[in-house]
Amino acid sequence: TISLIAADAILKSVQHAETEIYALTDPMTALPNARSLQKQFDKEVARASRAGKGFQVLVLDLDGFKLVNDTFGHKVGDRMLKEVSRVIKEQLREYDFLARYGGDEFVALVPETGSSDVLELCRRIEASVSEFLLPVGPDAYAKVGVSLGAASYPNHGETFDQMIIAADKAMYATKAFRKERKARLDEKLRQSESPASADQPSEPVKKELSTKTDQVNFTFEDGLVVELDESHIVSYSAVN
Repeated sequence: TISLIAADAILKSVQHAETEIYALTDPMTALPNARSLQKQFDKEVARASRAGKGFQVLVLDLDGFKLVNDTFGHKVGDRMLKEVSRVIKEQLREYDFLARYGGDEFVALVPETGSSDVLELCRRIEASVSEFLLPVGPDAYAKVGVSLGAASYPNHGETFDQMIIAADKAMYATKAFRKERKARLDEKLRQSESPASADQPSEPVKKELSTKTDQVNFTFEDGLVVELDESHIVSYSAVN
């Protein structure tokens, strides 16, 4: 009887643990979900307080995912989410934390990392995602891009919501900059078209487009400044 009671207690304990795991895991990607992210954020805050070191919050939003989903269907869209989450995770360290925040948005918590290191991380993630091709048929592939925004704890906020908002703003600044930059490049290409070659820009223009560096600053009311260079995040800081 005692052994049966013990076995029943063990079974209930295992079932409870499994239920808790499911409650904290995104079923699509097997990554931690938003609830798990908030729990981990609290742990990072406590660790940062003890060590006297901050951490970075990255918001990652896939570009072109809706087009892939609408064009190839939800099954391909689901595969894309799984594979891209793997690609992103490969760029992170073992003790960094990546979660699916919802839809095609991910959030990473990156401890003990300075601004220069996190910017390099953003570039690596962006490059790896943009280079990934998902097979969708014979000689057919789907691809997406990613826009990233970074915020530094505690410079840009002290609560979970404050940090997500700050990183979100940086991410949307990236998107806005890219959209504006693409419009400018499209206009240059249009102006460079000649009757003899309607679909190819001239060599001088192609060289200018490949070497020219565009830079812009975005300043928000809350004091967050984001600088972008050739569609990459260059720096971000809080204005006192």
